[in-house]
Amino acid sequence: MPSAPRRAAIYLRISQDREDTRLGVDRHREDAEALIAARRWSLVEIYEENDISGKGHKRRPAFERLLTDIEHGLIDVVVAQEWPRLERNRSDGVRVIEAAQRHHVLLTFAKGSDIDCMTAAGRLSADMFSAIARNEIEVKAERQSRAQRQRAQQGRPPKGVRPLGFTTNGDVIEHEAEAVRKIYASFASGASLRAIAAALSGADGEDVPEVPTLPPPTTGP
Repeated sequence: MPSAPRRAAIYLRISQDREDTRLGVDRHREDAEALIAARRWSLVEIYEENDISGKGHKRRPAFERLLTDIEHGLIDVVVAQEWPRLERNRSDGVRVIEAAQRHHVLLTFAKGSDIDCMTAAGRLSADMFSAIARNEIEVKAERQSRAQRQRAQQGRPPKGVRPLGFTTNGDVIEHEAEAVRKIYASFASGASLRAIAAALSGADGEDVPEVPTLPPPTTGP
């Protein structure tokens, strides 16, 4: 009697999708589904995290659910596009490798190969992929940080940031510029940062786009 097909789960993560087009996660899902069909596995669940960056250490709800289902013995194979989609930081990499080892779960990638964490060679491969992914993230961060410092040294705003008081092409936005002048004048005259911040925020906590009413300058003795 033929054995039951392996139960496969798809994990999808795209770092940035500001317009919520879902193009990236849809492409990755199609690739993963094609791999599962070719291997004659059974798709049991899709775990999706769209617009979730690879930076930081915030929990990923779908990733946590994936690990929980692995621990409950519900999954035989995890399919992702590539290792960096699955791992976000060193801690998550270790957790998924150890969970796969404990429960005999195969890790496989649409743009890569299988990793069998039940073997020493498989765990070594996972560790190597993990180290490479982290190095790529760190090198990219260093490169971006260096570029931003260079822009600052040249008196240019950070990339992707519109300077308050100016349009993206350098034209002055007068009501914003006037607010900036008042902020500097108030601070230079002795107003506290707390008082200035309070003046810049409305009662509901939202930023006020118009020129704020700032604390009056202090007078000398």
